[in-house]
Amino acid sequence: MFKRLPTTTFTPIEVLAESLEFRCGYVANNRLMKGAMSEKMAPFDTSDYTTHGAPSEKLINLFDKYGHSKYGIIVTGNMIVDEKHLEFPGNIILEKKYDNEKRREAFKKLAHVATSDGALLIGQLNHCGKKTAFEYNENPFSSTSNIHVDKYNPVAKFGEPIELSKEQIKEMVVDKYSYSAKFLHDCGYNGVELQCAFQFLLASFVSGRVNTRTDDYGGDITKRSRIIREIHDNIRKLIPGKFIIGIKISHMDFLNECNSTEEAVSFVKELQNMGFDYIALAGGFYEKWSVDKKLDVDHNDFYFKFASDVRAALTETKLIVGGGIRTAEKMVSLVKDYHVDGISIARPSTHEPNWPKKLLAYEIQTFPIHSVDEQNFYQSMLLAWAQMEAMGKTSFKEASENVLHGIPDISDKNVAEAILAQK
Repeated sequence: MFKRLPTTTFTPIEVLAESLEFRCGYVANNRLMKGAMSEKMAPFDTSDYTTHGAPSEKLINLFDKYGHSKYGIIVTGNMIVDEKHLEFPGNIILEKKYDNEKRREAFKKLAHVATSDGALLIGQLNHCGKKTAFEYNENPFSSTSNIHVDKYNPVAKFGEPIELSKEQIKEMVVDKYSYSAKFLHDCGYNGVELQCAFQFLLASFVSGRVNTRTDDYGGDITKRSRIIREIHDNIRKLIPGKFIIGIKISHMDFLNECNSTEEAVSFVKELQNMGFDYIALAGGFYEKWSVDKKLDVDHNDFYFKFASDVRAALTETKLIVGGGIRTAEKMVSLVKDYHVDGISIARPSTHEPNWPKKLLAYEIQTFPIHSVDEQNFYQSMLLAWAQMEAMGKTSFKEASENVLHGIPDISDKNVAEAILAQK
């Protein structure tokens, strides 16, 4: 039995069970999203185009469990659009030269199990740019030649980037994103999410601190977001019908000395005018939890201002938020009081994947306790990967339809510390 975050109140959750209609016409069954996390489960074998970077049986099993957990929307981890710009081995890779029928069958199988309960399946598309793993590319392409420094892992090594030319942006970025979206559409996915946060390629174009270009892709926010518009419009041309195009953005790309959100608001208005179905905000901690460690949310002041001002700017594009939201009470408040449209759940989904199903059945109101420092991103991801690995060992049917089968309970500090000791 999990140790849960305590609660003294019961919160009616009907608002979370409401359907969510997107501009393209798709309707999610509820407001709960399984957020994107890199799963590290795809085979890495460049000699075999059938399996290299394709969904493995483990990955399919993982999404089989999520697909039976009553999420309204399920977003995959990073799907890399350029094989030379990996986050790390284990990423899904979408490359035209790899395309074959057997490979497509694996993607179709994942889509089938993930949508078995009626969830909408979104593939997160990414190009790592200057954050590409050094051992696989010492000179990655990026918006500029600025070298990346990882704030979570200061010893991590990254290569010296090469600035993309205007011609390369079309051929090596826009066309690759467009191909990847069409490939996923044809395999049964309901949409894509463009990863435009955490200093990956698209975020590096948008960020005024990183993007120092002086051509059509640099300067004011309209020019810096031009690459986003070109990708969006190209996907819409290839897939004119019902298909979700979302985007993940981060407040960190708009930090400034004046604590102003003016440019961020201009950016989300651009995204809405382009036609994006939703914007997912990355980062931030919405709650302090009354267990063990009190979260210091002072550093999130700009995030809250950012989220509030972004919400006020949107009328057609949905806003989905995530980050440290661990109680039904806070989720309901965000929808009712702050008018967000959806709630994204990432790392906690590996601990209790069927939390939405239990919540909507009025069985629970809070998440299990994370017994070690959840603000330590790298450490908490090690635990999440261990839990995803356990989920991937059996299909939903093989686990006797128990999505919790075999998942280590990290609300037990001894269990969590034992996992970390092995890493």
